[in-house]
Amino acid sequence: MNVKRLLSCIAMFTVFNAQAQLTLPPQVVAPITPIIDKLPKDLSDIRQGLRDNVVQQQQQLSKVGQRLTKPLFAIPETVAIKAAGGKHILREVITPEGDIAVEREWVLLGRQQDIHALSHPDITVVDARFLPSLSQWVFTVKVSAALDEVSRIRDTLPPSLSAQIARNHVYLSQSGAIHGDPISATPPIRQCEIPTRVGMIDTQIYTEHAVFQHIQLQQQSFLEEGTPISNIHGTAVAGLLAEEMHAGSQLYNAGVFYQRNSVSQGATLFALINGLEYLAALQVDTINMSLAGPHNPVLESVLKTIDKQGIQVVSAAGNEGPAAPPAYPAAYASTVAVTAVDKANAIYRWANQGDYIDFSALGVSVKTAHPQEEAYRETGTSMAAPRVTARYACALRSSKDRARAMTQLIEMAVDAGEIGRDMVYGYGIIQK
Repeated sequence: MNVKRLLSCIAMFTVFNAQAQLTLPPQVVAPITPIIDKLPKDLSDIRQGLRDNVVQQQQQLSKVGQRLTKPLFAIPETVAIKAAGGKHILREVITPEGDIAVEREWVLLGRQQDIHALSHPDITVVDARFLPSLSQWVFTVKVSAALDEVSRIRDTLPPSLSAQIARNHVYLSQSGAIHGDPISATPPIRQCEIPTRVGMIDTQIYTEHAVFQHIQLQQQSFLEEGTPISNIHGTAVAGLLAEEMHAGSQLYNAGVFYQRNSVSQGATLFALINGLEYLAALQVDTINMSLAGPHNPVLESVLKTIDKQGIQVVSAAGNEGPAAPPAYPAAYASTVAVTAVDKANAIYRWANQGDYIDFSALGVSVKTAHPQEEAYRETGTSMAAPRVTARYACALRSSKDRARAMTQLIEMAVDAGEIGRDMVYGYGIIQK
């Protein structure tokens, strides 16, 4: 189902509350030179001093501008991910397009017999497995440096397969560093009165946290043994979902993220595919994906298959800023994209914007569950997506129809920004 097209059609029949728009007149700064020239001639010393000061200030501003054009830090070309004992897990690289991917690894979707097309001296099949719920085989291959380019590797494959192979991209979680001191958890006000069945793709979860006592929680890891992991992001996202879920609801987590550094987690395309297969087999109502990365035709194909099975994917819109290009999977037509606002309903300053934004929800300084404490506060579109995921699951259970569930979401959204759907807030804010 093309959810973005469906949402547009639904919106034509939905009444939105108009909000007044405030605009500020542009500030006009008059040039200083004509003013200086009008000074009396006997004030020539003052006039010259002012001119010198203006020139000096302009030179200083020029130097500042030159500094600002330089990157604050350089992204390393390669990053090795190793187990605690030093075992090599994978090596991240920056692709020519500027994306993060596993070094010289590609992923192919196809049939079992397509493995014969991979018989090439510069191609090594690293993994091959059948995905029953997706009814496809997935192959991970390692290529030589000479073949590590889209057009080159596609030229080695039959035309029927050339569009089904893509880099093993790395996708990142979409929340910032934890901030503030530990805080006490407060009893949530649960919105849903029906048990739901929700899936999520994330880090591992600290399952012993009190926030999960009223639901059934199950998780499975899709990482190589010994891979460095964190359970902070997944625990936060799962906690936000659990707070919205009725007693007896089921939450399933596919653990796909490895720890990149102290504040960042990454998930490979291959791990995402296996996690999506796991959740599709469980026939969840919806899948929360609080992550973002580049467009990938293989991921898009898998999500289309998931969508055809009636499972709605909800994704974080991305934290790269309003001028950033679209983030995926949020920008895919089958996916509901969620951006973040603060308690005053102002948009999160680092949230992505674009015509793919569907809804917004609280994602700034959100109280979240934490493995070592009752709660902390986190910020990012990762923290906004779970509320929309949970509300959709509840609406689907009550309406038993995807289109009606989407209609309910639009009706509960509070319009913000421009009247109607816009590129900042989408259809509006899903509030508590």
